[in-house]
Amino acid sequence: MAKYRITGPDGNSYEVTAPDDATQEQVLAYAQQNYQAPADLPAPQQPQQRPVEAPAPSNPTDGMSGVDKFLAGMGKAFADTGRGIKQAGTDAARYAVESNPVIFGENGGSAGEYLRNSLADQQATIDEDRRLSQPLMGTGAGVAGNVGGYLSTMLLPAAGLRSLPAARAAFLPTTLLGNAAQGAVMGGLQPVATGENRLTNVGLGAGAGAAGERLGKGLGALASRAGTSISPEARSVYEAARARGIDLTPAQLSDSTFIKRMQSMLRNMPFTGAQGRYADQVASFNKQLASTIGEDAARVDSNVYSMAKARQSRLFDDLTGRNDLKVDEQLVRSLQNIADSSSISQQVSADVNSAIDRLYAQAVTGPNGVTIPGRAYQAFDSELGQIIKSGGPTSHFLGNVQTAVRRAMDKSISPEDAAAWAQLRKEYGNRKTLAPLVAKASDGDISPPSLMGAVSNSKGAKEAMASGTRGELGELAKIGQRMKAPPSSGTAENMLAGGVFNPVNWPGYAAGAAVAAPVSRALDSTALAKLLMRKNPGISAKAAAKIANRMALPGAASYGNDRPLEIDITGGQSVPAAEFDRLYP
Repeated sequence: MAKYRITGPDGNSYEVTAPDDATQEQVLAYAQQNYQAPADLPAPQQPQQRPVEAPAPSNPTDGMSGVDKFLAGMGKAFADTGRGIKQAGTDAARYAVESNPVIFGENGGSAGEYLRNSLADQQATIDEDRRLSQPLMGTGAGVAGNVGGYLSTMLLPAAGLRSLPAARAAFLPTTLLGNAAQGAVMGGLQPVATGENRLTNVGLGAGAGAAGERLGKGLGALASRAGTSISPEARSVYEAARARGIDLTPAQLSDSTFIKRMQSMLRNMPFTGAQGRYADQVASFNKQLASTIGEDAARVDSNVYSMAKARQSRLFDDLTGRNDLKVDEQLVRSLQNIADSSSISQQVSADVNSAIDRLYAQAVTGPNGVTIPGRAYQAFDSELGQIIKSGGPTSHFLGNVQTAVRRAMDKSISPEDAAAWAQLRKEYGNRKTLAPLVAKASDGDISPPSLMGAVSNSKGAKEAMASGTRGELGELAKIGQRMKAPPSSGTAENMLAGGVFNPVNWPGYAAGAAVAAPVSRALDSTALAKLLMRKNPGISAKAAAKIANRMALPGAASYGNDRPLEIDITGGQSVPAAEFDRLYP
């Protein structure tokens, strides 16, 4: 029934309750028949009667963002489960007291009356909520949040029971029967609206649980076969990263922008652990950067950089103090070719020939032929470096001079010092490459994706990256690109951060974190990454359940009281339990 307001000729206003679909004339007739109103209440056809306006229907989801709908759907799942448990418990209590007239009296006496009234009030609340939530449950975001809320009601208790494998299995079953039983329980705990039946809900829940188990296995098989679609480049980067103690995640190995964006968003959600796992990954990356300049440190900050610079300077002094540059025929010919090619400009030619003459002026003749003292070579190389850094047309040709002289010095180093010299040259070059990144790293950590720009900032560097000869920094730069987050306008992140200050959002944020945590662990799972990288990544249901359990419950190491000695991982291949733990930690 709807309420309408009409105005009589005397100017008085009257409120009338009539059927929802009544016309204006029917409302007036209904009022005359059912209410005692003044005699001059207008007849249905009186022209002076104002039109009756029915209240305009409203959609509670109008103005809600997708995030708001998702969180509202998730909150509804928790509220519904609470109402369902209360309704089922009250109904069971009513049945119990009504079935014991000797104790409680006929129809349960006062206790039965109280419980029946409570059930009636609960029924009204459930029916009204069902009506009001129809618009929300007609949206994709609302349904997704609702499903996520129900999922978290299973994952949260399972996380709390991680030390009790048998009890935990009730919330994370791995068999068809177990999933069907869990679905039946979840269906039985849902609120029953008018016209519905709890037994029907139990049956539907059991069917959904069984179907979910079948679907899960199908998705697992599909995911296992997906390993064959991993690109050779991604596989190569994965192996390179793993060899350096950096574990790339499935989302980082995937070429799916959607999955990468999901992982990036989860890093902005509190209590998921995603940001901490990424921070650990960045820490491993920076430790490797420190090793490229010869330092055993957590990162390359200004202090570590300064120590590396001082140490390398001392080593250069030591090595050039006992090794001279041999001026052989190949060096002379190389320098002459560079001088000839610099004749494109009189000034450039003069600068290049002047640099070569300064080098030759340091030459001496001795038992080992014509040589240039190592310290003189070091001073010459440093001088050229400063001139080249200033740029200009001469820098290209002077760079060629420097390269030719360095190659000659590499050949001149004694066999005893050759390994130390080669290592020092690599560390020195790496330090120079990292210098601009260290200067920009305000928190001490170098951003992994930024390394690619530093190692390919010149024509020669680009050529080296393209040909795969850029060395250790080149390999780390490729790894850093896999760790790169997809571009974002920041709108979603700002909305998420801004909503934290509204207490109304706190329950939804808590529920969202509960669901996001296991999803985030799956996207960051090293076990799943190893599975995807296998050449033939088939896996048995038992092993898949074990891996899934590790994703949802980090730290779980028990398989129950009947822990097997071996675990079947491919349907035909078994590995010892300890080896399985090593492969899928």
